[in-house]
Amino acid sequence: MSTIRDIFQEHGPDYLKKFGDRMPEIHKKVIDAISKCRTGECGVAVYVCDQCNEVHHFPLSCGNRHCPTCQHLKTIQWNERTKNNKLPLRGRRTIF
Repeated sequence: MSTIRDIFQEHGPDYLKKFGDRMPEIHKKVIDAISKCRTGECGVAVYVCDQCNEVHHFPLSCGNRHCPTCQHLKTIQWNERTKNNKLPLRGRRTIF
């Protein structure tokens, strides 16, 4: 299954060549950020295990608010916080 990052990496350059002159600059920045997310182009966190001294490298995420990878946890947290928020209805049955 492809992710939006895979799609942007594969088709983004051609799409930008064709439509880039008509796109808002912020849209281009979003495509660029998501394309680089967790590839190492956004930086790398380096951790060393205290027990075995093995070095681990973890590519950083882009942090863009439109990136489904970066915002997945925030989406889940928002859903949990708001799932019980319902508008008060008088005299009507809730069908949910």
